[in-house]
Amino acid sequence: MPTIEHFIPFRAGELIARLCRDTRIAEGDRAGLRAVAELVRALIHHDFHARLERLKSLYAPFDPDRDTRPIDPPPATGLDAVRKELLDDLGALLVRANYRRLEAEELNRALAEESVFNVQLHTQLDDFAELVLFCRGITALDEPRQAWFGLKKWTQRVDYFQRVAIYTRFKEREHFVGKGRKRLPFTAGSSILKLFQNIPRADLEMLFPNTDVRMKTGQKLLVGVPAIAGGVLVLVTKLGASLLLVGVLIGWWIGLADEPQKMEAKEITALCLGLLALLGYVWRQ
Repeated sequence: MPTIEHFIPFRAGELIARLCRDTRIAEGDRAGLRAVAELVRALIHHDFHARLERLKSLYAPFDPDRDTRPIDPPPATGLDAVRKELLDDLGALLVRANYRRLEAEELNRALAEESVFNVQLHTQLDDFAELVLFCRGITALDEPRQAWFGLKKWTQRVDYFQRVAIYTRFKEREHFVGKGRKRLPFTAGSSILKLFQNIPRADLEMLFPNTDVRMKTGQKLLVGVPAIAGGVLVLVTKLGASLLLVGVLIGWWIGLADEPQKMEAKEITALCLGLLALLGYVWRQ
């Protein structure tokens, strides 16, 4: 069953203009309707502006990108209370803005779906002390897909969230040190608040700051097999003769050959150049 959205995908100004053109509204009442609508819009704007300023103040102690210095920072013992107040106010504001909170069941179902971008996304939800997502507006688009080097093509129906707001707070450093994870791509204990647009429902995890992008098995083979074949070709063309001579020397050393073999300067030089070519190839891969 599709989720019922409170969001109305029309601009307020266009709705007011459309209502004022309605023939059921008397000509003399239309100016009054416009005036009332403008007063309501101004009242809502004032209310939301006050809420926004309050949210900024609550988020300031946790903002990892702030460029201001606090004058009266809250005590460390009171940060948990400030954080709870922040989440409560943020949730109430987003609900007023016609967002809805993604419940755990819907989030897990979205994470289990196959990525639209044909990549493997991996995230560890256990890294988060708090993870809250709100979304607004759902659209469905037909996206072209292909496989087998473009020989197989089809169209897939993909659901997009028009807006996604995400709040995350990572666990403290002790959690990651206990798991042997000392080098992190994020700051332990930090909080992040972001807003995104047009996100596929199946790729919500790409919004998480700890998500890794990994290649699928087929993609690894597509890259790895030519690399291995190229390496074998380098060995044969650059080091074939030299490696054969080295093999003969090793055979004599372990007793498989009766007569000793000697390597001249030009053969040693060829072997060194071949090894350099092989190292250069490996480095480029």
